[in-house]
Amino acid sequence: GRDHASHRLVYRGLSEKRAVVLLALIATGLGATSLLYTILNNSRVTLVGVLLTFALLVQFAGFLAGTDDRAEAETRGGPLRLLVLHRRRLIEAVVDFALISAAFLAAYLLAVKGSGSTAQRHVFNMALPVILTARYLAFLPFGLYRGVWRFAGTNEASRVIAAVACSEVAAFGFLTLTLDTFADFPRSIFVVDALICTVLVGASRFGERGLFRALALLKDRGSRRRSLIVGAGRGGRSLLRELRESPGEVISGFVDDDPRLRGQRLQGVRVLGGCPEITWILARTQPDVVLVTIPDAPRARLDEVVRACAGAEIPCRFVRRQTDLDPFAVLGSPTPG
Repeated sequence: GRDHASHRLVYRGLSEKRAVVLLALIATGLGATSLLYTILNNSRVTLVGVLLTFALLVQFAGFLAGTDDRAEAETRGGPLRLLVLHRRRLIEAVVDFALISAAFLAAYLLAVKGSGSTAQRHVFNMALPVILTARYLAFLPFGLYRGVWRFAGTNEASRVIAAVACSEVAAFGFLTLTLDTFADFPRSIFVVDALICTVLVGASRFGERGLFRALALLKDRGSRRRSLIVGAGRGGRSLLRELRESPGEVISGFVDDDPRLRGQRLQGVRVLGGCPEITWILARTQPDVVLVTIPDAPRARLDEVVRACAGAEIPCRFVRRQTDLDPFAVLGSPTPG
């Protein structure tokens, strides 16, 4: 069954033992934060922490609940319709409420002494609903409730930054026009709020991508395939992105002869050495398959890789990517109609 959190983690690929251990660690973390709040005895820290914890738990529950992939991929229809129809979007909206509130509260508490003066608290109470409204009105057109965040990248990150910045400016402008005075309410709160909110909302959106990768690492060794990529050029990096989106794939590293790349990390994956060191690299990483993305390299280099793989009894595959193919070359001549 998949009615409980442990069952859903098993459905995601974890063993029953690892699922139970993961849930136990989460419970331990929650208990530790509760103890920390008691020790600190600071209501302001507790309030911000509770909001963030609530957001994390709701997002984790939404991740476990899952939704129909077709609903995830749907992009047609108005954004409000998507928000109402899809449970994942409602969860994102609830999480955003907690994160936006926590960000503005944290910015406020960092700028004032204690809980602030009466005038400062008044402005805060007036500003928070405006901030929330501005955020939601900006998040919708910027597509923050339409993305499949498991595949998020730089484009999605830029949309988060732009949405938060625009909503902050709009909220500040509205408050400037409608409030009689800010009194002693620090204007810098809005700048700090934008920075904190960008980090929190961005983390919540990219958190799903991180969860998928974390669960892939926690899967049993037998259910994973460790791949070593030969060639750290465009083809190798493209293959890396594709493999990361495939369940059960783990990248052991890159092999590339460019001395400038040796020991460096490309998209988080280390370049372990060049083709002359392939035998040592295979013994060290013990991959399940070697994927060669430089089939047009000199024959001597390719033979070296193939011989090393044969000696280690590791499958070796050449990956050739072609673009701009004539459709007739793929589908054949069209049938006369």
